[in-house]
Amino acid sequence: MFADCLLHSTCLSKSKHIRDSSTFSPASSLISSVILLLFKMGDESRSYTVDDALASVGFGKFQMLVLAYAGMGWISEAMEMMLLSFVGPALQSAWNLSSHEQSMITSVVFAGMLVGAYSWGVVADKHGRRKGFLYCNGYFCG
Repeated sequence: MFADCLLHSTCLSKSKHIRDSSTFSPASSLISSVILLLFKMGDESRSYTVDDALASVGFGKFQMLVLAYAGMGWISEAMEMMLLSFVGPALQSAWNLSSHEQSMITSVVFAGMLVGAYSWGVVADKHGRRKGFLYCNGYFCG
């Protein structure tokens, strides 16, 4: 069984995903730790929550980095919304726009997000997330 294979370190070390140490990242280490922990917790008929598994693994450096990066993303998204709320009325008075025209300018930002997320998602699915991210940055920054 797969669960029996995960419990034996020899079987786990022969896995094709873990054999190459250059592709072994902290995220895959955390995932494999959680999988091993879930199977080692004892009776397989009992169910364990994600909270139990995360409490057993702990909160370390990797989790702090994920939290920091997610927080920076959240802050930048909030700043974008705040910027739109300031720029809209300023453009309306500077360019003598109607309320409808101001709303359309604000809506174009969200339409661009929709088209961009879908199209770059297709690129990432086809070529991988890393290449998709590099293509996206190269296209917009280069």
